[in-house]
Amino acid sequence: MSNRHFNVLVVEDDSDIAGFIESTFRAECAQVNISIVSSRDEAFELLGSGAFFDYVTLDLSIPDVSGSFEKDASNGLAVLGKVIEVSAGTPILILTGTSTPDMFQDFLGNSNQVDIWGTGKERGTIEHLTKTRIGELSDKIKKTYSDFSSILEVELLTGAESLPIEHDRLLRVFTNFYGGSLGEVRQIGGGLSAAKVYSVQIQDTSGCIIHRAICKCGPKEDIKADADNYNSYINRLKPEATPRILGHFRYAAGSICGVFYGLAENYDDSFFRASLNVVLDEELETSIKSMLMPWHSSSRHARKTIRDIRQQLVTDETATRLFSQFNLVEAQAFESQGVNCKVSCTHGDFHGENILLDVPSKKATLIDYGDVSEGISIIDPLTLECSFLFHPATLGRLGSWPTEDNLANWENLDAYVDGCPVEKSIRFCREWAYEIGVGNRELAASLYSYALRQLKYDDTDKEIAISLISASYRLYEQS
Repeated sequence: MSNRHFNVLVVEDDSDIAGFIESTFRAECAQVNISIVSSRDEAFELLGSGAFFDYVTLDLSIPDVSGSFEKDASNGLAVLGKVIEVSAGTPILILTGTSTPDMFQDFLGNSNQVDIWGTGKERGTIEHLTKTRIGELSDKIKKTYSDFSSILEVELLTGAESLPIEHDRLLRVFTNFYGGSLGEVRQIGGGLSAAKVYSVQIQDTSGCIIHRAICKCGPKEDIKADADNYNSYINRLKPEATPRILGHFRYAAGSICGVFYGLAENYDDSFFRASLNVVLDEELETSIKSMLMPWHSSSRHARKTIRDIRQQLVTDETATRLFSQFNLVEAQAFESQGVNCKVSCTHGDFHGENILLDVPSKKATLIDYGDVSEGISIIDPLTLECSFLFHPATLGRLGSWPTEDNLANWENLDAYVDGCPVEKSIRFCREWAYEIGVGNRELAASLYSYALRQLKYDDTDKEIAISLISASYRLYEQS
């Protein structure tokens, strides 16, 4: 399916009317793909397949199965509910044979007046047209396609990267909304998440840069959590350490939403890239630590079991499955032990692609806020250290390190970093963890929790994760 076509779903059991609707779309739309279904179950099947639609027309009075002569408005209402469930950001035009039935007034009441395609004009997300006024369909489609096609005027430069159509839509809508004509897009972060993070620089027709931004695209609940966490937690950090929110886009991309943050500087490097290119220095390290200083300065001491700490990263249900799957016979007894720790706000996914750096200016900024919560303070620097071992951005970039001997000496930093191409970064992370933490037992509990989480992912190195769990046992016993 081309990203440059208007993708329309027509739910209509009358073949003559379906043909009229299709011909009207083709007459008014330069580039359009049309899918036609004639029953509730056929619509359910197509909507459940993950097919993407920019627009839906829906006849309420349809049969439950194709070929049936038993029509009922409840079938159309069921399809309406399904569209809202699986593709909440898609605008819908309801077609009825009579005036608006009382039974779907609630749906019309939930219609939002929003700027769907970034044109500056608001429209209803759910609209209605009686078939007695079907002649007005042409004008309605013409206006709708005019709004939609404005995003196709936006040029996206993505290099060799192919964007999912939902992400493509959101990036074009964002660029269009801010009056841009060109967007340069590069994927960053989002290594193991369902959501993806992009940097986007938008220019107007004169070539002036309007915005440098970070966009996170993903399922609506993930994006809502990201935006909510920004408002609840990220605002506590220094303004210069974090981007400002530019918009939470909920429409035009089916079930996918996007949240955009503006960058004041040109952050061209991630922590990973700076580490691998050996350009990380003390000023940048200080800038990175300073980002989280407001959180760490308000941390409080607590006494927790290792199980309590593990629950920050891995649910009890998943942990039980992993204990059995990987024969972690010591894990339950280990989790019952208590540790002294410090608790504060934590980022929760503090890997090297979520820290962006402006190397010349010695500035750092933080992105991706979906996992921000209260937790053990040292989880963040420990995650940053260990992310070199698991994140897709560093796979194949560390040579033969870490060897079995390195991992067998994790708790002995000098032995652990022997032969490491990013030794300076590993030392920085470990020293930071000790600086804001309580002691080795807290570090052991956090290492165990992080490593256990890596076992639940399909594409992580399980041997390394199990070696880290063994290191956590040793470190605890040594303390």
